[in-house]
Amino acid sequence: MISKQEIDQHLSNLDIKLVEKKPLTFTNQKIKADVIEVIAELIIRYIEDNDNYFSAPELRENTGNNEIISRTFSKPLTDDPLAAREMDKFFSQPCSYLAFYKILELKKNNNRNYYTVLRKDILEYLSKNTLNSLNFIISANKKFVNSNLELKEPFNKFFTIQDRETFTKAKGAFIKFVKKYTDIIQEFEPKRVFTPFFNSLAYDLRKKGTLRGRLSPRAIVYSELKYNRPNFYDESIDLPVGVTRQEYLPTYIASLNEQEGLDAEERSAIRKVKRYHNQISEYSRLENAVETHHMFTRSSFESLRSYKENLINITPDEHRIKAHPNSNFGIVDEKFQIELLLAKLKSILTDQNFYDLKLFIFILNTGFNEQLDDNTSADEIKDFLTKRLKNLN
Repeated sequence: MISKQEIDQHLSNLDIKLVEKKPLTFTNQKIKADVIEVIAELIIRYIEDNDNYFSAPELRENTGNNEIISRTFSKPLTDDPLAAREMDKFFSQPCSYLAFYKILELKKNNNRNYYTVLRKDILEYLSKNTLNSLNFIISANKKFVNSNLELKEPFNKFFTIQDRETFTKAKGAFIKFVKKYTDIIQEFEPKRVFTPFFNSLAYDLRKKGTLRGRLSPRAIVYSELKYNRPNFYDESIDLPVGVTRQEYLPTYIASLNEQEGLDAEERSAIRKVKRYHNQISEYSRLENAVETHHMFTRSSFESLRSYKENLINITPDEHRIKAHPNSNFGIVDEKFQIELLLAKLKSILTDQNFYDLKLFIFILNTGFNEQLDDNTSADEIKDFLTKRLKNLN
């Protein structure tokens, strides 16, 4: 797997200073980490089954891809032309963006954009998880600002002073830049694409950014960078009278369908684990393993819900009888939990390009409130889990 340092080197070799009008490709509405992660995965799947030459419509029309986007981002498939145009953006904008940063190569044929993959290693990095995609977007946006002096000074000044005046000047400079160097016509469009671009930089610096078009009252947080946020942040959860949101949230999450996921990031991780293990149980090797289980429940460990290393493919009986006794998804059988963690360790050791052993250590530390070192060996992890299992007998 390519390293972040190698990606930074790739970006440093690019000439991305805009000097004439071009289509808007260095950013856009759909250029968010959870979208880029999924599109990178779909491109890799496409070129494995087809030629390394495709258009965004062909990528969208590839078997199942349209539905994957719909399910991942909770966008219903309809015959409404507006919905179709929105779905088109999920494929066309990321492809154009990846071509701008020379991960794909753009070629024109009969007035349609076609792409070939230049850097499959970077696509694989982006497809691994949302954090990788976010790191790329942040690095790319930094490179772009530093390459275009009309943005560099007002942006740097805002991130230093952080007041309304410097915010207004930074936003104004971005809008003027987009109008000058891109083919954007609509007056509102530069303001819409300003938010994802600007807030990725704010998040990286742990600084204020923009919310609802204005200077944010606080530093930008990770959830605000996603295209699709967890439903329980955005919608009413019907709080019972006399119960606080914080008290009720674990119960509410436990009541939701564990196979669907709460947001795009979790749904993507669940889909990847299902596809990778191809309905074979990681625990028993039995077939018909169609369910994906959070070994540390998302109701108690919401922060771990989107890690592939916390998800395990098992059969319905293993999930609903052994893992969650009596199908109570708010609790876990502690002995079986450790047996599953041991099985997951085997899966991780089989393919450390798909999985990350250090993330598994992080999950164990969080779930068990331990302090295992990042460099703990696989044998030491196995001993750690085995001892915990023996203590439960």
